[in-house]
Amino acid sequence: MQILNDIEKGEGKTLEFKEQMPQNNQIAKTAVAFSNTAGGKIIMGVKDGLNEIIGLDPDEIPKLRELIVNTIADSCEPQISPEIFTQNIDGKIILIIRIYPGSKKPYFLKKEGINNGTYLRIDNVNKKGDSNAVRRLMLEGENIAYDEDINMEFKIEELDLNAILTQLEKLTGKKFTENVLENLKLIKSKNGKKYPTNALIALLGLKNYKIRCARFKGNDAVEFIDQKEIEGTIFEQIIMAEKFLKSHLNLSGKIEGLQRKDSYEIPFIALREALINAVVHRDYSILGSDIKVSISDSLLEITSPGSLPNTINIDNLGTGCSEVRNPIIARIFKETKFIEQWGSGFCKIFNECEKYGLKKPEVIETSFLKVRFYRPLVGDRTIVDDTKLDRTIVDDMNENHKKIILYISENGSATSTEIENLIDLKRSRTREILKEMVEENILEMKGKARSTRYTLKNN
Repeated sequence: MQILNDIEKGEGKTLEFKEQMPQNNQIAKTAVAFSNTAGGKIIMGVKDGLNEIIGLDPDEIPKLRELIVNTIADSCEPQISPEIFTQNIDGKIILIIRIYPGSKKPYFLKKEGINNGTYLRIDNVNKKGDSNAVRRLMLEGENIAYDEDINMEFKIEELDLNAILTQLEKLTGKKFTENVLENLKLIKSKNGKKYPTNALIALLGLKNYKIRCARFKGNDAVEFIDQKEIEGTIFEQIIMAEKFLKSHLNLSGKIEGLQRKDSYEIPFIALREALINAVVHRDYSILGSDIKVSISDSLLEITSPGSLPNTINIDNLGTGCSEVRNPIIARIFKETKFIEQWGSGFCKIFNECEKYGLKKPEVIETSFLKVRFYRPLVGDRTIVDDTKLDRTIVDDMNENHKKIILYISENGSATSTEIENLIDLKRSRTREILKEMVEENILEMKGKARSTRYTLKNN
């Protein structure tokens, strides 16, 4: 039974539980939040937290239905028409209040007004929307996407379009002019003047739209090893973020036939899809928040401002379902071949990681959308050539050993001076480590005196 499956999963973006009718305006607030986002169900007669069905008194149901209808009608603007019905589960009666996504957004609580009483459903919380959220909902109510809306903070003559025009021409092989940008709805006219749409502002990387990248020491997001704040056009930001990812991921090599094939510890196709997804589908109405790329010893996370679009939930990601939040930006990315097929992004992310034998990436939705990749443990992955070392490196091998193995794997061999610079230790300690690794049959020495080089031992 579907309702039992829903209850078992617990509260979320489209589901809320109530033991009984609350005394405050919580029902109306949830009705507003559901109407402004993806719709949902309020199930009365279920204990929150325990997901336990306790049921309602059947004699109270008629009075309760009337109270719910009146509360929503009296408290919400525009009018919300809930669908209310009961269901008997093992002799216990629950009341289900179904709220559909509204077509007259924004919905708000009358007493609080549109600016203070507009709520959104974020995960299992009703969150008050700010002025940007209210504006976005107004556009949705008019069936206009945020990226289609004119941005009157800028005039076309004030903007330098050369960089983005050059990039678009290079990526598509087509000639781009202001007229073409108008046809693509990147430029619109109002009162005889030309203005950029929010899509063009995003493509130009204005209004502080940027990507922040960080490599943290260990697994705590406290101490930086490296960080970069990437600005520029949207395509420049993607290219620089990809370079940052590559510079901090382990590269492994494998001999296939007569060729060496290198690959990153996490399939780069999956990482690129997650990065492009973050850029194309982020909520550009949320200002002051950036796309974030975070790398720790065990995790790699790509976070984008905004939750999932209304018709999408975490359960149907990777099934081919698609809703485009930013149709103008998405069309540009389709034209430039950054997007190959609608709805294929998460399919590709999950499938590529499965091919690598990696743990399935986790998708976390709050007011942001985070895609979390699990970096393979050193003991679980090939980090050097199959022909040079056993396929796994023991988990308890220290960091200096790992650095040396990776360096020699990528360069073929190394001198003691190179290793000394690599691990940043004194010469005497470096030679002790190299001696240990030779005795453990990890490395072997070739040559004598100053011509001595270390290579990986064929175990």
